[in-house]
Amino acid sequence: RNWYNYDSFIRCAFLTEEVGELAQAIRKQEIGRDRPDEIEKSNRENLEDIKEELGDVIDNIFILADKYNLSIGDIMVSHRNKLEKRFKKWT
Repeated sequence: RNWYNYDSFIRCAFLTEEVGELAQAIRKQEIGRDRPDEIEKSNRENLEDIKEELGDVIDNIFILADKYNLSIGDIMVSHRNKLEKRFKKWT
């Protein structure tokens, strides 16, 4: 689908959409369906929906990282270092 052809602003919009879908899937698991006309799903189906939406979020993050030639491993190390520095006084 030529995902890499979209510019970063459009990619961020896709990411935002997927985060919203993830939030909706989590809400359905935690507090139930949104509307009375929705079919209530089983716990297993809800978890599959969460897994699918997490995959969509991660995919968008991978594409954005790749567009800027950033390694996911480097991002994780940098993020960990930032958090360790930020919360050093509490550990």
